[in-house]
Amino acid sequence: MDKIEQEIDVQEKIIKIVQTRHEQISEIKTSFDYKNDQLYKGIFPLGENLKNFETIYKKSEYHSKCENIISLALSIGRIMDLNNSIKTIILSIKIFEEHKNYLNNKNNTDNKSFIAKFFSKNRFIPISQNDYIKQRMKIDWDNSDSFKKTTQFYESLYGSGANFFNDLNNYITLKQEIKNNNDNKNNKKDENNSKINKIIINSFSAFNKFYARAPVIFEMDYPSIIYSSCDIFYMLYNKMMDNICYNPNFLPYIEELDEYILTYFIKPCLNDLIKISELIIKDEVEGLNLNLEKLYKG
Repeated sequence: MDKIEQEIDVQEKIIKIVQTRHEQISEIKTSFDYKNDQLYKGIFPLGENLKNFETIYKKSEYHSKCENIISLALSIGRIMDLNNSIKTIILSIKIFEEHKNYLNNKNNTDNKSFIAKFFSKNRFIPISQNDYIKQRMKIDWDNSDSFKKTTQFYESLYGSGANFFNDLNNYITLKQEIKNNNDNKNNKKDENNSKINKIIINSFSAFNKFYARAPVIFEMDYPSIIYSSCDIFYMLYNKMMDNICYNPNFLPYIEELDEYILTYFIKPCLNDLIKISELIIKDEVEGLNLNLEKLYKG
């Protein structure tokens, strides 16, 4: 298959992904609209019934779900208008990686709990206050080839210079080397050390950290947050349709970002629609039974 055929094949795959996700996101936005009076799945209206999410989840869980979506949407929103779509997509993957690390470590009570704090309120935990980081930083990262390549790449993301694609190719090569090393059965590493190593290499500086928690101290409305955030993710999929993204070597990054959006936004929203639907149906059946009892007794 020659280069043109490869690009056409990649383009068709990307278009199929984007069309499918656009349809799902449009369904989510319509369903989470309080003003929508259409019947959900042709059975019943959601509308004001969306308020029932507050009864489905505990208060802390409800707050956490709202904060998660706000944090992702705001973090991605800040990098939406970079000077090419590849930069936005790469950084969005980075944001989702950091979001994943936050969720995996937010409830840890041991000496790795700094990872959750690391992303909160966009503040860094001083090295002097954490022995765990100091032990990891004993390695001279400044002289390592991987650190230099990673730093050059993340620095180039906000620039408009001609070195970006050279830095991108170096970064892609580096990621593949790291993957190959991790896949090597003779190179077994502790999972936690691997995660923390990745955070320090890629995030331990202002220009390498792109995800920040958005602590909200006021009452939040989950359906309204979902409704508003749909536009951000819809636009993010639009970025994948730019010609610059049809390079066959870049397809794995499109697929990786798609999987992250699916896992942390689309699937949770669709699952929540199932939960609210089950609750509404249950209430409708109980109400119908009550009316029948009154009818028989009358």
